Amino acid sequence: MGFVRVASLAAAVGLAASCGGDEGASLSADEFRDRAEANCREIEEADVRPPSDVSDVDRFADEFIAEVEASASEMHELEPPEEFQARWQEYLALVDDAVSRLHEFRDDLEGASPEEITRLADEFGADFEELESRGHEIERELGLDECID
Repeated sequence: MGFVRVASLAAAVGLAASCGGDEGASLSADEFRDRAEANCREIEEADVRPPSDVSDVDRFADEFIAEVEASASEMHELEPPEEFQARWQEYLALVDDAVSRLHEFRDDLEGASPEEITRLADEFGADFEELESRGHEIERELGLDECID
């Protein structure tokens, strides 16, 4: 159905929760990488049960969005070192775009037929592939290797 793929793509984009640093205090490059990568693992290990059938899609979407929103919020609290600031802001823009697209996707599911759900999931997966690619580029530059897996 494509929803398991959606979850793995979202994780690959790095919609990971981040342990926030002290507000205003930049982390060292190593501290930043450690925290960001730990949280990439957290979202990948999130216990959101994939939908069992089409009637379970709404539950899955709601639970998955809740995980992603919590992660995105925490990511915004992370204070990267100065040399990472510009690329990290670009990365956060991708995260925010992904959250917005997840909400649109969830809204589009309302009242959709099984065929429409499949089509929407395929379209959504394609959108996330683009975000994934752009996210991986930034993750590589920042040395967030565990977020790329």
